[in-house]
Amino acid sequence: MSTYPPMPSAVVEPLGRLGRLGWVDDLTLSIDVGATSTKAALITADGLIASSIARRKTRYPLEPVGLVGTIVSLADSIGSPERVTVGFPGLVRSGVVISPANLARTAGPGTPVDDDLAALWNGFDLAGALREALGLEVRVANDADVAALACASGTGVELTVTLGSGVGTGLVVDGRLVPHLELSELSLEGAASLDNLVGERARKDLEPTEWDRRVVAVIELLDRIIRFDRCTVAGGNARRLHRDRLGRLLERVWVTVEDVGLTGGPRLYD
Repeated sequence: MSTYPPMPSAVVEPLGRLGRLGWVDDLTLSIDVGATSTKAALITADGLIASSIARRKTRYPLEPVGLVGTIVSLADSIGSPERVTVGFPGLVRSGVVISPANLARTAGPGTPVDDDLAALWNGFDLAGALREALGLEVRVANDADVAALACASGTGVELTVTLGSGVGTGLVVDGRLVPHLELSELSLEGAASLDNLVGERARKDLEPTEWDRRVVAVIELLDRIIRFDRCTVAGGNARRLHRDRLGRLLERVWVTVEDVGLTGGPRLYD
């Protein structure tokens, strides 16, 4: 398996120890909504994980009220945060869902889109619903954008690519998050989308070397479009990528296996 260059680490600390160090006065409840599960943890302003990570399986079909209920349940199980952030696996603007992506499917990634379910999601004010349910300030962004904030050093053009059920991208330029673009909708090598090319359903049917090759092709495509200074590969399948297959990209691509979809949450308040 490949070696990974140093990345800012998400450190799991017992909450009591963090309290003695005086780090728990500004905790964010960070939620990472995924196509297969939703995770939650308390995160310090410095991006440290200050609680256990709670998980709930994503159950389909998933209506907006169902996701709100899941997040409220997770919040009740964890503790008392000052504020909340949510990484959502679709297009969101000002806390309102523009496109729910896989959450509008009947049974998750690879299954048909339910038009009635999509209609419930489109235009749903997720941030507003959660503010009312939790009584806390809530900010919602695309999940890959949250990961990008965790990975960014603050200098130059920094792309984060998340590999999991599908492909996500987040772009940060000189420390500022760029409005989200659904680059996973790009077609490549005859596949209708990048999700179809290297997402989890495709990966399961491929030899590891072929999946590596396709991931490298995706990164090369994104580099031609963005001309990034640095790219970080994250997400549940990042650990499967053999970094030595990156060739000429090797000096500009990092791989992290940290929970950046959680630890980037507080950065939404910067």
